[in-house]
Amino acid sequence: MIPPHVELVATHPTIRIPFLLVMTVLVFLSSSVRGQLATSTISGVVSDTSGAVVPKAMVTIMDLGTRAARSTETDQGGTFQIADLRPGKYSLEVRKNDFKTLNLQGITLLASQQAVINVKLAVGPVREQVTVEATISQLESSAAQLGAVVDGRELRARSIWSL
Repeated sequence: MIPPHVELVATHPTIRIPFLLVMTVLVFLSSSVRGQLATSTISGVVSDTSGAVVPKAMVTIMDLGTRAARSTETDQGGTFQIADLRPGKYSLEVRKNDFKTLNLQGITLLASQQAVINVKLAVGPVREQVTVEATISQLESSAAQLGAVVDGRELRARSIWSL
């Protein structure tokens, strides 16, 4: 027998099951949509002129179109990786105390590109800076993916059905 001051609350499992099913589907859809974004990754190794890796160097990449910058620090092996970059033109700056700051200009990333840039820093005062014009191979050798950058004029010239 249930005491009079206790109220029984019925749970409706028939309502919970569709709700959980809908939430599960939404989670899978959101992750698959994220996978469809045509972002690129840039990675590499920072070493000195003798070939020794340079840990804890600050690597900053800047989107020249939006001026948005992202930074990371090299690990103990001198490697770095910056992911989720939109296709476009970038500059890369690498700095570390007791080394000359290195600036790479003119880096063009394509859709879904895995760019590798290995950097050699020269020993020198922090105030001294080296600027290099960079080009990245447009051939993707690390993955069998096809990507392209399409500008607005091309899209406006085509009908939606021809895409």
